[in-house]
Amino acid sequence: MESERRDLAAEVIERCRKTLGLLAGAAFPHFCCSCGAEGTIICDTCATDAFAPLEGIFVCPGCGERSPLGAICGRKACRKGTPLDGSVAAAPYGRPVLRELLRLYKYEGVEEARMALEAAFAGFGRRHRGALEQILSGAVIVPVPMHPFREAYRGFNQAAMLADALGRELGTPVSRAALRRRFRFSSQAVLKDDDARRANVRGSVLAVGAVPGRHYVLVDDVITTGATLSACAAALKAAGAGRVWAVTLLTGLTLHKKTPKR
Repeated sequence: MESERRDLAAEVIERCRKTLGLLAGAAFPHFCCSCGAEGTIICDTCATDAFAPLEGIFVCPGCGERSPLGAICGRKACRKGTPLDGSVAAAPYGRPVLRELLRLYKYEGVEEARMALEAAFAGFGRRHRGALEQILSGAVIVPVPMHPFREAYRGFNQAAMLADALGRELGTPVSRAALRRRFRFSSQAVLKDDDARRANVRGSVLAVGAVPGRHYVLVDDVITTGATLSACAAALKAAGAGRVWAVTLLTGLTLHKKTPKR
């Protein structure tokens, strides 16, 4: 009965959010975030240019160098430096259109931006189905959790939206019960120092519903230092999980990481 009430409340909130989005779009027309043309948040021409070349970034989560399926490379520093077994992203962080769509959705709640991001991430899944099916084989998709207070304040979890889009596209189960977030006062987005980011997420994630031996694929919007995803992977591994991969919309790993010594 309690779960039914939660599902009903979630449905009502989603419908209200969509209705308010439509009303806001009518009152304040959107302009393409790429070319500025009035009409939609991203016009058809710019969408083709922005989304068609989602080449997929398959890199070692330790050093950021390209690797098959994004698996962690054989360097000792990489194997010791992160609990992630691999990382994949749809596109590099340098894509201005995707960054702007993500900003509009995360911080302004623009519904059209959410729809565009869903379509882009699902398209990435279709384009790289073969590789992603290998990564997702026998795994459960887990969105990086937000603390309930932060999620209630924002109204959604963008990682959950992306996880659902990928799960629907590839027919992979999605679970929000595997991880739980402890509250932290500082958001990762406002921390520029790598050490501060790592310290901020240390111990901030609990594996409350992880199944020993099961494989997991973490989904988030952006990976930069990898601190948040590493904290999630560490919690899952401590609970007995098998391999843990990260799949994100954008990555800064190839621009951020330095190649460690072998």
